[in-house]
Amino acid sequence: QVQVCSPRQFNFIVLGADPVASAAAVDAVPIAHSAMARPKLFFVRFLQCCSRTCKAIRGFCRDSPCVSLIILAIVLLILLVIVLFSAVIRRIVGTRGTVVVDLTVFWLFACLVARVLMFPGSVKLFQRNTEATFRTEMSRQYSYYLRQLWTFLRFAAKQSEAGLHGVTADGIAKGVAVIETLTASFQMQQQQHEVRLSKEQELMQSAAQQVDRWLASASVHKPGPGGAANVPLPLLDWLRQQTANVSPSQVKALMSVELAGDRKDAVCSIHKVEE
Repeated sequence: QVQVCSPRQFNFIVLGADPVASAAAVDAVPIAHSAMARPKLFFVRFLQCCSRTCKAIRGFCRDSPCVSLIILAIVLLILLVIVLFSAVIRRIVGTRGTVVVDLTVFWLFACLVARVLMFPGSVKLFQRNTEATFRTEMSRQYSYYLRQLWTFLRFAAKQSEAGLHGVTADGIAKGVAVIETLTASFQMQQQQHEVRLSKEQELMQSAAQQVDRWLASASVHKPGPGGAANVPLPLLDWLRQQTANVSPSQVKALMSVELAGDRKDAVCSIHKVEE
């Protein structure tokens, strides 16, 4: 009779080996292979990362040689400063003290880099950049609504025969709100925060205050039959009515009114809005 046995039983019968120890040895083989493969895999990935970094640097140097030279000069200058700083510190506190100082400076620099990466707003340069971006965006929005107000006032003053394309009652009301906001903002900065305005800001403040005063007293009227003028309405009250009354005929209502009162003041205020 022939009896089929497993490799573990064969080792026990022929070689006199312990089946438990043999099984443990067989199971330990893949673990040993994986343990030996991990450093190799890490080394291969490290080489691949270095290769990609070198390719990226080579491509950047090929595309922007001038910028690459400037960056290289800055890096060399930084290294030169570090070497000179270490040499001076070594003469003062010795080699061990230099190592401590270098490690401290490196730690502070690493903390600064980490803070910049995690909280960019903590750096003055980023703060100024954010403030400039905010001012640019606010100026763009203000200009959009001021242009609608300017277009409507020119049409109502009969200075332009072009239609009110893209002009709405809500946009005109927001243009008026922009004038009021600028006036209040400059006044608050001067009175509460004691901010000293620049020449451009003073000119803008003067123009906004003049337009604000004129808008508070301006009025409109609808020409009646034969060109007769109807009872004038305050411009701001009429704008509130048009803003609350949203209808397809709103554009016709905007085009059917004219500015009442002194035409010279109206022209001067419209020019200030344009400025």
